[in-house]
Amino acid sequence: MTLKELYKSKIEKCLKESSHSIKNLKDNKYINKPKWSEHSFYEAVMELLNENAIAILGYDFPDHIPDKDRRQSFKQDWVILDWIKSEQIQILALLNQMDSNDISKRESAKTKLKNTFKKKFEQYQKQDRDFYDNVRAKVVSLPLNEGIKCAEDDLDRSLNLYIGPSHSPFVSNLDRVFMGAFQKEYDPRHSHRAYSVIITGLKKEIKMHKEQFNKYPNSVLWQLKGLTLDEFNKISKFDQKEKNIIIGDETRKFTLYNAETSYTSEQYLNELNISEPITKSLDETNRIFHRILFFVNTHENYKFLKQTFALALSDEQDSMEFFKLFMNYTTPPLKKFKNVLGIKDDIAVNYNNKWVDEPDLAM
Repeated sequence: MTLKELYKSKIEKCLKESSHSIKNLKDNKYINKPKWSEHSFYEAVMELLNENAIAILGYDFPDHIPDKDRRQSFKQDWVILDWIKSEQIQILALLNQMDSNDISKRESAKTKLKNTFKKKFEQYQKQDRDFYDNVRAKVVSLPLNEGIKCAEDDLDRSLNLYIGPSHSPFVSNLDRVFMGAFQKEYDPRHSHRAYSVIITGLKKEIKMHKEQFNKYPNSVLWQLKGLTLDEFNKISKFDQKEKNIIIGDETRKFTLYNAETSYTSEQYLNELNISEPITKSLDETNRIFHRILFFVNTHENYKFLKQTFALALSDEQDSMEFFKLFMNYTTPPLKKFKNVLGIKDDIAVNYNNKWVDEPDLAM
């Protein structure tokens, strides 16, 4: 273990017990013995900050400078660091402290919760970005006549791979060679069904391409190919009403025909209701945190939602699924207030735009 890694481990242990200033950590004999390296220590601190494992909680003014007017110079030694809580019970304790009559406890709890929310929100945004990048890499566009040839080649290849009865081991090649995206869900007991579904889907696709080509020979074929089952199911649930997308359930493809020379992959993805994620600023992240907290605190099922919000912010198993539900389905304060007043409103549910017209809340 390198000295930096040793410091990381020791800093983690100390901060999990309580928050500390950098000076307290440096003076701690558990940390600075048996060997001290200031360079490695600060490397460890910066790495923990970059990993969102710790956060800056505040600044500890030295007692030997009582006059606030003389507190003019900034020293990194007095920066207070805190371990970002990750267990549901720890986060629940912080949410309970938000009800405290002690203002300092309440403010400290809020700061820690905001740091925890920021860490979770960044994980959430990363999932959105990874999904978009993975899907965008699977966009295929080519002249329709070439698309027909590719589909016919796929059909010939898959027909040649199928040899013998349904129990034949060669059938599995349909998943591995022709439709690699199916490999994850491959089950030998379902090999004949997989064969039938894929072949049927390809035949339908070729027929559809040829009908389009006879009407509009200059069409360009746009498709998403090679999707995993999870990706296909997720995109299938998106709102695509009144759009030109043709969904191929058998081959996990989303087909669109277009003759515009300037048409882009971004436009195609927009037809699927897939847009490039926008990274939220710190102010926007804090704003969303305050509003979800407002939703939890004012809900009639407050105790249950508080427990659930603690789970969503934790690193417990399935916590991200709970976090997504809070992000996508909590009612914005203004909308909730209008509902109480009986005023109809059409504020969207999606977190990317649902907070836009909401006034700031003082928490």
